[in-house]
Amino acid sequence: MPEITRNLRIPCPLERVKEVLFSARSLGTLFHTIERTEGSQDQAAWYLKTAFRVTLGTPLLRCSFENRVGNRAEWRATAQYLEWRGRFHLVPLEDKATELEVRLKIEDTGPLAVPHNALIGVQIGNVLSMFERNLMKTLEGCRG
Repeated sequence: MPEITRNLRIPCPLERVKEVLFSARSLGTLFHTIERTEGSQDQAAWYLKTAFRVTLGTPLLRCSFENRVGNRAEWRATAQYLEWRGRFHLVPLEDKATELEVRLKIEDTGPLAVPHNALIGVQIGNVLSMFERNLMKTLEGCRG
């Protein structure tokens, strides 16, 4: 299962970062592959952009939080033959900023798993970089 972990410094207070990341609905909007989301803080449908629907053979991922305790959260988004897993750990910093440790795993379990997972392994860093960019854009103007 291709996996990546990265630490980021977010120039916003922890509660504001948590508000965005700990909601299944808003979390989906941070991934470049997602066109729109519907749902709630606990569960959401993430509708894929057309190009990804064709490539992945599914119109959407279903996301739910498996664990949210304090400043840590774990989530899972699935479709037939596809599983995304994520984990966040937030730490408040003295200057009203937040340190975010983000872990992302993406796995294809279908008939084309071997070549798809090889491609995912190459691209997962870009997926996380675009996630980071979208998170910063969402939190733009937010300063401690």
